[in-house]
Amino acid sequence: MGFAWLYLTPLFTGFVSLLALAAYKRLIGWRSLAQACGLLVVLAVPLVFGLAMSLPYWLLVRDTPVMWAPFAWMAVALALPVAARRLMR
Repeated sequence: MGFAWLYLTPLFTGFVSLLALAAYKRLIGWRSLAQACGLLVVLAVPLVFGLAMSLPYWLLVRDTPVMWAPFAWMAVALALPVAARRLMR
């Protein structure tokens, strides 16, 4: 749990991006924002594990939690457009 900030920082950045988008549009309610944030988590977390586990074992990514942080950023970057589309619906 000591490395939680490495994984929560990309999600927090995604949440702030969705909040900025909701503030820009002004007609989006809190319920839609919560659904979009939930969708971001549901899509990003399996992507992180899938990206990290798909690498060969000899790269030692699975054993080093610090090495998972770039995959967390990539997963949020891949899931953010889907969550933003859900927010705008």
